[in-house]
Amino acid sequence: MLQSKFNTWSVIGIAFCTLLLVATLISFSLILFSKISLFVSIPITIFIVFFIVWLVYGELRTKAVKLHFSDNNLNVRGFAGLGRQTSYLLSEFEGYKTAILPSQNLEYEYLYLMLDDKKKVKISEFYHRNYAEMKHYISQRTRNLGVEKFEFVKEIKEVFIS
Repeated sequence: MLQSKFNTWSVIGIAFCTLLLVATLISFSLILFSKISLFVSIPITIFIVFFIVWLVYGELRTKAVKLHFSDNNLNVRGFAGLGRQTSYLLSEFEGYKTAILPSQNLEYEYLYLMLDDKKKVKISEFYHRNYAEMKHYISQRTRNLGVEKFEFVKEIKEVFIS
């Protein structure tokens, strides 16, 4: 039995994202009720809505996941473990791919469990302090499908398409 553990930076990041979300919603309401011209408020509103969708639906739902492995079973909960649980058999995955996500000073590895040629589960070295242990567990039970080049535009598309 193996369970994911969030690292300190990801907990701080999740808390920061939550605060940022609240600040964004406050800003959004101020824009709606202020007397700013439409020329200024429409682009700002579009940016805020995009940011909220990306942050909540993209990051918290798919990457800040709580994982629980037992034998050949995998239970996944999005939204930092607060979301609905989805269960998989590790044997039903085609395998896994890895990608390197560059950040300002560091690089983080992501592991994608693939099902029907889609990334069903995303495991992040940024969010999980026991990423290496989970990767080892997965690598013993599924096959390595190789390395995928990280593309920011593709990652954004997956938020809205998957």
